[in-house]
Amino acid sequence: MNKPHKHAEMIKAWADGAEIQFREPLIRDWKDIKCHLTPYWNDECEYRIKPKPQYPKTNISDQQIMAIWNSVSELTNMAEVIRVMINKAIVRAIEDGQVIIAPGQIEG
Repeated sequence: MNKPHKHAEMIKAWADGAEIQFREPLIRDWKDIKCHLTPYWNDECEYRIKPKPQYPKTNISDQQIMAIWNSVSELTNMAEVIRVMINKAIVRAIEDGQVIIAPGQIEG
């Protein structure tokens, strides 16, 4: 029986529509394979299915959510209530270290 191709699993995933990335020897960064190109499946390269982005999940307690709600409950415009709550939740996530702000990312 023939030995399967070194990248057989990735070739199958690519054929099934998965987004594939590759990394060349001695280079640390993964690169996307452009959707209109066929990968070379070079034995020297590593291949992987492109990971899905990971987003932080809040750990704000029910009590903290209610405190935020109570602080905006005097507002009558529902869109403004939601906006204020979202902004307070973002601030809380930053303070908890769940979100890291890159320098220059927030305008004053």
